[in-house]
Amino acid sequence: MAITTVTALAANVAAFDSVIYEGTTDRWPFNLAGVRYSMSIDGITEDTGFISVELTSNESWLVNDTVLISGCTGDYTIFNGRHNIESKSGADFITLATAWIAPAGTDGTFGELFRMNDNLFIRAKVYNDEDEEIAQLYAKVTKGGAFRFDFSKSLQIELSSIFSLTAGELSTDGASHHYTIDLTEIFQGADYSNVYTDSIDLETIAHRTTVYNSDYVSGVKLLNGNLFAWDKIVFHFMYTTKDNVRIKMVTDRVGEAGRTTYFALTAINNYHLGWVIAWPNGSDDYPLPAKYVTLTVQHDSGTGYEDVKNTIVINRVRECDTVLYYLNRLGGYECYKFHDSEDTQETIKIEQYTAETWRERVLFGEAYGNDTRKQIRDIVTSPETYDIDGIKVEVLTKNMTYRAREVEPELTVRYDENYINS
Repeated sequence: MAITTVTALAANVAAFDSVIYEGTTDRWPFNLAGVRYSMSIDGITEDTGFISVELTSNESWLVNDTVLISGCTGDYTIFNGRHNIESKSGADFITLATAWIAPAGTDGTFGELFRMNDNLFIRAKVYNDEDEEIAQLYAKVTKGGAFRFDFSKSLQIELSSIFSLTAGELSTDGASHHYTIDLTEIFQGADYSNVYTDSIDLETIAHRTTVYNSDYVSGVKLLNGNLFAWDKIVFHFMYTTKDNVRIKMVTDRVGEAGRTTYFALTAINNYHLGWVIAWPNGSDDYPLPAKYVTLTVQHDSGTGYEDVKNTIVINRVRECDTVLYYLNRLGGYECYKFHDSEDTQETIKIEQYTAETWRERVLFGEAYGNDTRKQIRDIVTSPETYDIDGIKVEVLTKNMTYRAREVEPELTVRYDENYINS
């Protein structure tokens, strides 16, 4: 096959990260100096009813290449034109997929053979676990036969929800997907129609909603960059094994010592574990009120449980207008609080007597540091965003107000299901 890998697909990549595949193809018709590849012809004869061309070497010519015979004179002029290479034999013969026509005599010259392969592209078909084609991409071949694909947008088509605002374990059924990328060279043939060569299968890419990095400790990686406590805390991380791993939660109660609760891991799904921790009022397991909560991932290596991730301190947000839960760029869920809002109603007239009405809410965030810009970016680009009641919302617009080093965000969200939280 003419395709050679330069940059191979990564096995585990973040949901919004680039998924790069780079390579080269030997079918590029020019050398690095921009001169079309060619070779003098030593002879033209018949081979089982097709044209047989003798060259100094056939090593660099590929089956299915489109070639041009040019410069034949005298009795051999009839062979000038475009042809496809059908096969190669020995060290110096190629057979062209053109019917043999015996020349009138033997006077004349044989000319040269040029590689054409005009309008050379690489086509990539993307298949999911069910062998369903979910996307087709095309890359233009450039100097030296180089081409480059970024499959990230295509793979996001399959990115399904891994979120459920229900106390207990977070659903991670759609947290990762497995893909097959099929590459095919496409170029203009002898009759100026497209020629599709034999394709190659790239086996395969497991496109996860996060990435394995070197900061893994005992196979655990936390996906949340920040968390806020409300009626629920979302805790989401990846791990290579669930054996002897648990979550330790400590609540710092007002007026008394902190209370420790452990959550054992009971399932493994695509290396993801998510947990939604809720505080029913009056429950001893989830005591209220609390000034702050600490969460730690622990692992038992045989000598007792030890912390494998630094403790995360979560300030308790007792009163604010609303909280948005969203999927961040690594695939983990985070929360962002807004301190004020305004509600509006919008209507679009669809036909003369029908209309679609929905509710919008403008959310105002308090002034925070510049890191807030990254959070707002993740909310806007997130494939799914929910309010505190688990109602899915659509982010419509965003605005940022800058004051010195602080950022004050403003978001307009549209409520699905014609519902708005009071």
